Amino acid sequence: MGIFLNSNGYYYVELTINKKRVQKSLRTKSKVFAQDLYHVLLREQILRSFFPNSSNNPPLPTAPPIEIKQDKRKTRSINNAIDKYMKNCESRELGHRAIEDKKRTFKLFKEYKLVSFEDFSTNKIDKLWEALKDRYKDDSILKVVSNMKAFLNFCIKQGFYSSDELNRLNFPSLTTKIRDKTYTPKQWQDIQDRAEKDSDLYLYLKVLYYTGCRPNEIVNLRKQDIDDNGTIKIYQSKVKKYKYVSVPPIILDELLTFQDKIFDGFGKHIEFYSKKFRRIKIAMGLSTEYTLYTFRHTFATNLLNKTSDIHLVSKALGHSNIMITSKHYANRSNKDIQDRVSVLWDES
Repeated sequence: MGIFLNSNGYYYVELTINKKRVQKSLRTKSKVFAQDLYHVLLREQILRSFFPNSSNNPPLPTAPPIEIKQDKRKTRSINNAIDKYMKNCESRELGHRAIEDKKRTFKLFKEYKLVSFEDFSTNKIDKLWEALKDRYKDDSILKVVSNMKAFLNFCIKQGFYSSDELNRLNFPSLTTKIRDKTYTPKQWQDIQDRAEKDSDLYLYLKVLYYTGCRPNEIVNLRKQDIDDNGTIKIYQSKVKKYKYVSVPPIILDELLTFQDKIFDGFGKHIEFYSKKFRRIKIAMGLSTEYTLYTFRHTFATNLLNKTSDIHLVSKALGHSNIMITSKHYANRSNKDIQDRVSVLWDES
């Protein structure tokens, strides 16, 4: 006899009946439940060997009832695990944007009825990815994948889930798209003309354009963060490090006129400015691919075009390593590459 795991995830036992080996499904994917059933069968097998059935022998004693507990990990709701996970994220001081991304992922769990660990089966997960392909772009789906894996790995450490179950899940093979959307000089001038009436929004957009900071990094900017040399000290919640950003004279003098808090959105999320900027985008006829974050891509592309120094761009953006910069911004167009190569062989 023995207990084994079938390819479909269900456990089964091998028995010898009338000198023939027979396989019997235990009809459960719970290892704990399968082991309890196996112990009951094993006990009955041993008892039958001592008291074989015959008219001259006493009746076969039955095993006392065993209280079999279902695997709590699979029958319990994931709500408790989510609460613990979010408290853990907050204790690690994750950025507001990361926290909101995780909350959106958990809303998807609820929407697609992933409410217990038993629901995290291959079929349901596959249906989730198929549904998300019609709603989101690859980058957004990758965030959901990343958040789901982080949550399930946390649950494994807490004993709510198992690595075997995680390994059986299928995740979509997606790639991060290169950052190719930028604001042209003409678009930037149009944005300035439309934002000029709102001095707070206008200054916020100029700081984004001329420094390459992330939108959430400058919302809570204070005058004390700007030193005499014209650099801003910014804490990057994403990588848990400080970076120093050079501020060009075109906006430095204006920033130094403030006494303390610089932007009206201080203490608020970037949604405070994205709602205002959305009206400008609609008026200009820009697609939803253009966001506040596009100012960062524009800064990186402009700096790379003018210097051709990706190390400088990486440092200016505050990336932890140059590979991140290369992945997102080293995307010269074919025409640009052709022009540069042609110069090398131009004999005139």
